[in-house]
Amino acid sequence: MATLGSLVESVIGDMRQYASERTGTFVDWSRDGGMNIIGVQLADISSDLYNARVELASGEIVHVSSYILNGSTTNCPPWFRAQSGTVANDVVAVNSRVIIDPAFPRHEVARKIVDGIQAISTDLFAVAETNLTTTPLASNYELPADCLGILGVTLEDIGPTQQHKSLVNWSLDTKNSDSKVYLRVNPVGLSGWTLRVTYRKAVVIPDPAALSTTWASTGLPDSAQDLPGLYAKAQLILSPEAARTQQSSVEQGERSRMLQGWSATSSSRRFQELFATRLDDERRKLRDRFPVRPHRELV
Repeated sequence: MATLGSLVESVIGDMRQYASERTGTFVDWSRDGGMNIIGVQLADISSDLYNARVELASGEIVHVSSYILNGSTTNCPPWFRAQSGTVANDVVAVNSRVIIDPAFPRHEVARKIVDGIQAISTDLFAVAETNLTTTPLASNYELPADCLGILGVTLEDIGPTQQHKSLVNWSLDTKNSDSKVYLRVNPVGLSGWTLRVTYRKAVVIPDPAALSTTWASTGLPDSAQDLPGLYAKAQLILSPEAARTQQSSVEQGERSRMLQGWSATSSSRRFQELFATRLDDERRKLRDRFPVRPHRELV
Protein backbone atom coordinates (compact mmCIF):
# COMPACT_ATOMS: atom_id res chain seq x y z
CA MET A 1 0.00 0.00 0.00
CA ALA A 2 1.32 3.43 -0.94
CA THR A 3 2.49 5.69 1.86
CA LEU A 4 3.46 9.34 1.91
CA GLY A 5 7.08 8.19 2.15
CA SER A 6 6.82 6.02 -0.98
CA LEU A 7 5.20 8.88 -2.89
CA VAL A 8 8.07 11.13 -1.82
CA GLU A 9 10.70 8.65 -3.02
CA SER A 10 8.88 8.24 -6.34
CA VAL A 11 8.86 12.00 -6.95
CA ILE A 12 12.53 12.35 -5.97
CA GLY A 13 13.43 9.52 -8.34
CA ASP A 14 11.64 11.27 -11.21
CA MET A 15 13.24 14.62 -10.38
CA ARG A 16 16.80 13.28 -10.42
CA GLN A 17 16.78 13.47 -14.22
CA TYR A 18 16.56 17.27 -13.92
CA ALA A 19 19.39 17.90 -11.45
CA SER A 20 22.70 16.28 -10.59
CA GLU A 21 23.41 15.26 -7.00
CA ARG A 22 26.54 14.41 -5.04
CA THR A 23 26.35 11.58 -2.57
CA GLY A 24 28.36 10.24 0.34
CA THR A 25 28.12 7.84 3.26
CA PHE A 26 27.06 8.45 6.85
CA VAL A 27 29.66 6.88 9.15
CA ASP A 28 28.49 7.96 12.60
CA TRP A 29 27.81 10.95 14.80
CA SER A 30 30.73 12.77 16.41
CA ARG A 31 30.29 12.99 20.17
CA ASP A 32 31.98 14.79 23.05
CA GLY A 33 33.02 13.22 26.36
CA GLY A 34 29.44 13.41 27.61
CA MET A 35 28.23 11.53 24.52
CA ASN A 36 26.50 14.63 23.20
CA ILE A 37 26.28 14.84 19.41
CA ILE A 38 28.54 17.63 18.20
CA GLY A 39 29.05 16.73 14.54
CA VAL A 40 28.71 14.14 11.82
CA GLN A 41 31.26 11.77 10.32
CA LEU A 42 31.15 11.29 6.56
CA ALA A 43 32.95 9.22 3.94
CA ASP A 44 32.95 8.43 0.20
CA ILE A 45 32.65 12.07 -0.86
CA SER A 46 34.46 13.01 -4.07
CA SER A 47 35.61 16.53 -3.16
CA ASP A 48 36.10 18.92 -0.26
CA LEU A 49 32.96 20.56 1.12
CA TYR A 50 32.48 24.09 2.40
CA ASN A 51 29.22 25.35 3.95
CA ALA A 52 27.28 22.39 2.61
CA ARG A 53 23.82 21.11 3.43
CA VAL A 54 23.87 17.36 3.95
CA GLU A 55 20.65 15.36 3.90
CA LEU A 56 20.80 12.19 6.01
CA ALA A 57 18.77 9.04 5.39
CA SER A 58 16.42 10.09 8.22
CA GLY A 59 15.46 13.19 6.22
CA GLU A 60 17.27 15.56 8.57
CA ILE A 61 19.50 18.16 6.93
CA VAL A 62 22.68 19.12 8.78
CA HIS A 63 25.10 21.95 8.08
CA VAL A 64 28.71 21.01 7.43
CA SER A 65 31.13 23.95 7.58
CA SER A 66 33.90 21.95 5.95
CA TYR A 67 34.83 18.43 4.96
CA ILE A 68 38.45 17.84 3.94
CA LEU A 69 39.28 14.70 2.00
CA ASN A 70 42.76 14.49 3.53
CA GLY A 71 41.91 12.57 6.67
CA SER A 72 38.14 12.93 6.09
CA THR A 73 37.91 15.69 8.70
CA THR A 74 34.40 17.13 9.16
CA ASN A 75 33.73 20.40 10.96
CA CYS A 76 30.23 21.42 12.08
CA PRO A 77 29.01 24.50 14.00
CA PRO A 78 27.09 24.12 17.29
CA TRP A 79 23.80 24.75 15.47
CA PHE A 80 24.39 22.25 12.66
CA ARG A 81 21.32 20.06 13.38
CA ALA A 82 17.78 20.28 11.90
CA GLN A 83 18.42 22.73 9.07
CA SER A 84 15.87 23.96 6.48
CA GLY A 85 12.87 23.11 8.62
CA THR A 86 13.77 19.44 9.12
CA VAL A 87 13.52 17.58 12.43
CA ALA A 88 16.51 16.25 14.37
CA ASN A 89 16.64 12.47 14.42
CA ASP A 90 19.52 10.71 16.19
CA VAL A 91 18.69 7.33 14.64
CA VAL A 92 20.54 7.12 11.32
CA ALA A 93 21.65 3.83 9.81
CA VAL A 94 25.43 3.37 9.62
CA ASN A 95 26.70 3.30 6.02
CA SER A 96 23.49 4.87 4.73
CA ARG A 97 23.58 7.31 1.84
CA VAL A 98 23.72 11.07 2.30
CA ILE A 99 22.91 13.71 -0.31
CA ILE A 100 25.16 16.76 -0.58
CA ASP A 101 23.24 20.01 -1.18
CA PRO A 102 20.06 18.16 -2.26
CA ALA A 103 18.14 19.89 -5.02
CA PHE A 104 14.89 18.31 -3.82
CA PRO A 105 15.05 17.52 -0.07
CA ARG A 106 12.62 14.91 1.24
CA HIS A 107 10.89 17.25 3.66
CA GLU A 108 10.23 19.78 0.88
CA VAL A 109 8.94 17.09 -1.47
CA ALA A 110 6.64 15.79 1.28
CA ARG A 111 5.25 19.28 1.85
CA LYS A 112 4.53 19.76 -1.85
CA ILE A 113 2.81 16.37 -2.06
CA VAL A 114 0.62 17.30 0.90
CA ASP A 115 -0.12 20.61 -0.84
CA GLY A 116 -1.19 18.53 -3.84
CA ILE A 117 -3.54 16.44 -1.70
CA GLN A 118 -5.00 19.67 -0.33
CA ALA A 119 -5.42 21.00 -3.88
CA ILE A 120 -7.36 17.99 -5.16
CA SER A 121 -9.50 17.74 -2.02
CA THR A 122 -11.67 20.59 -3.32
CA ASP A 123 -12.53 18.62 -6.49
CA LEU A 124 -12.44 15.03 -5.28
CA PHE A 125 -13.96 13.61 -2.13
CA ALA A 126 -13.64 10.67 0.18
CA VAL A 127 -16.37 8.02 0.18
CA ALA A 128 -17.51 6.09 3.23
CA GLU A 129 -20.39 3.81 4.21
CA THR A 130 -22.31 3.30 7.39
CA ASN A 131 -25.01 0.76 8.25
CA LEU A 132 -28.05 1.70 10.30
CA THR A 133 -30.64 -0.65 11.78
CA THR A 134 -34.28 0.24 11.21
CA THR A 135 -36.92 0.53 13.89
CA PRO A 136 -40.62 0.49 12.89
CA LEU A 137 -41.58 4.12 13.54
CA ALA A 138 -38.21 5.88 13.28
CA SER A 139 -37.82 8.59 10.67
CA ASN A 140 -34.55 10.12 11.92
CA TYR A 141 -31.24 8.25 11.94
CA GLU A 142 -28.02 9.80 13.20
CA LEU A 143 -25.12 9.75 10.75
CA PRO A 144 -21.36 9.98 11.43
CA ALA A 145 -20.17 13.50 12.21
CA ASP A 146 -17.86 13.51 9.17
CA CYS A 147 -20.78 13.16 6.73
CA LEU A 148 -20.76 16.08 4.28
CA GLY A 149 -23.39 14.76 1.90
CA ILE A 150 -25.26 11.58 1.07
CA LEU A 151 -24.46 9.76 -2.15
CA GLY A 152 -27.07 7.02 -1.83
CA VAL A 153 -29.33 5.12 0.58
CA THR A 154 -30.32 1.48 0.22
CA LEU A 155 -32.49 -0.87 2.28
CA GLU A 156 -31.32 -4.46 2.62
CA ASP A 157 -34.12 -6.99 2.80
CA ILE A 158 -33.99 -10.01 5.07
CA GLY A 159 -34.54 -12.58 2.35
CA PRO A 160 -31.91 -15.10 1.28
CA THR A 161 -30.60 -12.79 -1.47
CA GLN A 162 -30.15 -9.83 0.90
CA GLN A 163 -30.67 -7.46 -1.97
CA HIS A 164 -30.20 -3.73 -1.48
CA LYS A 165 -33.00 -1.60 -2.87
CA SER A 166 -32.43 2.09 -3.42
CA LEU A 167 -34.51 4.56 -1.46
CA VAL A 168 -35.39 7.76 -3.28
CA ASN A 169 -37.36 9.64 -0.64
CA TRP A 170 -34.90 10.88 1.93
CA SER A 171 -33.31 14.11 3.11
CA LEU A 172 -30.14 15.14 4.89
CA ASP A 173 -30.20 17.42 7.94
CA THR A 174 -26.81 18.95 8.72
CA LYS A 175 -28.12 21.89 10.76
CA ASN A 176 -30.06 20.19 13.51
CA SER A 177 -30.25 22.01 16.85
CA ASP A 178 -28.06 19.38 18.53
CA SER A 179 -25.32 19.91 15.89
CA LYS A 180 -25.56 16.30 14.74
CA VAL A 181 -26.13 15.02 11.20
CA TYR A 182 -29.31 13.10 10.46
CA LEU A 183 -30.78 11.03 7.67
CA ARG A 184 -34.53 11.64 7.48
CA VAL A 185 -36.66 8.98 5.79
CA ASN A 186 -40.25 7.84 5.92
CA PRO A 187 -40.77 5.14 8.57
CA VAL A 188 -40.27 1.75 6.96
CA GLY A 189 -42.52 0.00 9.48
CA LEU A 190 -40.00 -2.79 9.94
CA SER A 191 -37.51 -3.65 12.64
CA GLY A 192 -33.96 -4.97 12.25
CA TRP A 193 -33.48 -4.20 8.57
CA THR A 194 -30.26 -2.57 7.40
CA LEU A 195 -30.13 0.93 5.95
CA ARG A 196 -26.84 1.40 4.17
CA VAL A 197 -25.82 5.00 3.65
CA THR A 198 -23.02 5.86 1.24
CA TYR A 199 -21.81 9.35 1.97
CA ARG A 200 -19.24 11.95 1.06
CA LYS A 201 -16.74 12.99 3.68
CA ALA A 202 -13.82 15.39 3.86
CA VAL A 203 -10.40 14.28 2.64
CA VAL A 204 -7.93 13.72 5.49
CA ILE A 205 -4.82 15.85 4.87
CA PRO A 206 -1.69 14.10 6.25
CA ASP A 207 1.11 15.65 8.27
CA PRO A 208 4.14 16.09 5.94
CA ALA A 209 6.40 14.71 8.69
CA ALA A 210 4.37 11.48 9.02
CA LEU A 211 5.87 9.60 6.08
CA SER A 212 4.27 6.31 7.18
CA THR A 213 0.78 7.73 6.57
CA THR A 214 -1.04 5.51 4.08
CA TRP A 215 -2.85 6.77 1.01
CA ALA A 216 -5.97 4.92 2.14
CA SER A 217 -6.16 7.11 5.25
CA THR A 218 -6.84 10.18 3.08
CA GLY A 219 -10.03 8.60 1.79
CA LEU A 220 -9.21 9.48 -1.82
CA PRO A 221 -9.62 6.93 -4.66
CA ASP A 222 -6.64 4.64 -5.21
CA SER A 223 -6.51 5.66 -8.88
CA ALA A 224 -5.74 9.26 -7.87
CA GLN A 225 -2.40 8.45 -6.20
CA ASP A 226 -0.39 10.01 -9.03
CA LEU A 227 -2.06 13.43 -8.76
CA PRO A 228 -0.17 14.83 -5.73
CA GLY A 229 3.11 13.77 -7.31
CA LEU A 230 2.32 15.63 -10.55
CA TYR A 231 1.38 18.70 -8.53
CA ALA A 232 4.60 18.46 -6.51
CA LYS A 233 6.80 18.08 -9.59
CA ALA A 234 5.22 21.13 -11.24
CA GLN A 235 6.20 23.20 -8.19
CA LEU A 236 9.58 21.66 -7.37
CA ILE A 237 11.01 21.79 -10.86
CA LEU A 238 11.08 25.60 -10.73
CA SER A 239 13.30 25.82 -7.64
CA PRO A 240 16.76 25.31 -9.25
CA GLU A 241 15.97 27.87 -11.95
CA ALA A 242 14.86 30.36 -9.29
CA ALA A 243 18.42 30.28 -7.94
CA ARG A 244 19.57 32.14 -11.06
CA THR A 245 17.92 35.29 -9.70
CA GLN A 246 20.26 35.20 -6.67
CA GLN A 247 23.21 36.66 -8.52
CA SER A 248 25.48 37.26 -5.52
CA SER A 249 24.71 34.22 -3.38
CA VAL A 250 26.22 30.80 -2.83
CA GLU A 251 22.78 29.43 -3.67
CA GLN A 252 23.09 30.79 -7.18
CA GLY A 253 26.35 28.95 -7.77
CA GLU A 254 25.32 25.68 -6.19
CA ARG A 255 21.80 25.29 -7.53
CA SER A 256 21.87 26.97 -10.91
CA ARG A 257 24.76 24.72 -11.97
CA MET A 258 22.36 21.79 -11.60
CA LEU A 259 20.31 22.98 -14.56
CA GLN A 260 21.05 20.91 -17.63
CA GLY A 261 20.03 23.09 -20.55
CA TRP A 262 16.27 22.60 -20.27
CA SER A 263 13.52 25.07 -19.46
CA ALA A 264 12.12 24.50 -15.99
CA THR A 265 9.16 26.74 -16.82
CA SER A 266 8.07 24.67 -19.80
CA SER A 267 8.56 21.43 -17.88
CA SER A 268 6.50 22.80 -15.01
CA ARG A 269 3.75 23.78 -17.46
CA ARG A 270 3.76 20.25 -18.85
CA PHE A 271 3.33 18.74 -15.38
CA GLN A 272 0.51 21.20 -14.70
CA GLU A 273 -1.24 20.13 -17.90
CA LEU A 274 -0.90 16.46 -16.95
CA PHE A 275 -2.20 17.25 -13.47
CA ALA A 276 -5.25 19.09 -14.86
CA THR A 277 -6.02 16.26 -17.33
CA ARG A 278 -5.73 13.57 -14.69
CA LEU A 279 -7.83 15.58 -12.22
CA ASP A 280 -10.59 15.83 -14.84
CA ASP A 281 -10.39 12.05 -15.32
CA GLU A 282 -10.74 11.36 -11.58
CA ARG A 283 -13.54 13.90 -11.21
CA ARG A 284 -15.45 12.19 -14.04
CA LYS A 285 -14.93 8.75 -12.51
CA LEU A 286 -16.42 9.89 -9.21
CA ARG A 287 -19.33 11.56 -10.98
CA ASP A 288 -20.06 8.41 -13.02
CA ARG A 289 -19.80 6.15 -9.98
CA PHE A 290 -21.81 8.39 -7.69
CA PRO A 291 -24.25 10.40 -9.84
CA VAL A 292 -26.18 13.16 -8.12
CA ARG A 293 -29.59 11.83 -7.05
CA PRO A 294 -32.63 14.03 -6.38
CA HIS A 295 -33.03 14.66 -2.65
CA ARG A 296 -33.46 17.41 -0.14
CA GLU A 297 -30.77 18.82 2.09
CA LEU A 298 -32.07 20.61 5.16
CA VAL A 299 -29.53 23.37 5.72
